[in-house]
Amino acid sequence: MDDAQRTFIYAKELAYNFLQYKERLYTFSWIKFENFDQVLNNFYASYFAGALILPKAKITEQLTTLFENETFDEHLFLEIINSYNASPESFYQRLTNVLPKEFNIQDLFFLRFTHRAGSERFHLKKELHLSHQHSPRANETNEHYCRRWVSLRVLKTISSTKEDHVFDLQISDYPDDDMKYLLLSSATKDPFRDNQYRSISIGLLINKHLQRKIGFLNDPKIKTTKVGVTCERCAITDCEVRQAPPILLERKNKNAQIETVVADLQKRLG
Repeated sequence: MDDAQRTFIYAKELAYNFLQYKERLYTFSWIKFENFDQVLNNFYASYFAGALILPKAKITEQLTTLFENETFDEHLFLEIINSYNASPESFYQRLTNVLPKEFNIQDLFFLRFTHRAGSERFHLKKELHLSHQHSPRANETNEHYCRRWVSLRVLKTISSTKEDHVFDLQISDYPDDDMKYLLLSSATKDPFRDNQYRSISIGLLINKHLQRKIGFLNDPKIKTTKVGVTCERCAITDCEVRQAPPILLERKNKNAQIETVVADLQKRLG
């Protein structure tokens, strides 16, 4: 357990005592819980801890400086993360609180992926969508997540380089949805499992409001990449990292063609 993890645990204990919660967890909610109140109080205590470790006023001031730049300053962004005794995951989660309240950036999502070094499997373990469900999302049918996502790319990088922290960003263009997102993603070692890594990402829908708030959206150094959700549903034909054929998309198109033929026959036959 590193210093950031210990700090978060101590902050949660302060929260439990300050809020005077009796129903509480003594381990992680995904390991064991006895009732819903324990899970809910754990959420409130975690929120309290995040706000204590990453104070809103300071992080708002830092982000304002970052957003005013016409080019993305990666060094400054990493300095902001490292200025807190907190993990990148805690920092990104705190952004989901601060960005809507202080910058009125409501259209965002948060993702946490896990990955075992040497494998080709990526598991979406946590997701949060504000305002509505955004294009990157979980699937429960063992489909292959788009390998063009920066969330997966940083995992591939860190699993081979063994660095402490790998960061990258991109603009993800979803042509089927006609939407673009600014994605910032950090990968670190999983503190609880050997030879496993996790990536934390926050995505911001690029709209007129975001263009007014963030000055570096037109930075030519930020790569724009056409992406899908899963290979099985993706219409991109020239993908160099496709893991599976677009069988679900083909099935959908075939069914649509059948429906068109049937509708045409019904119209002709009256």
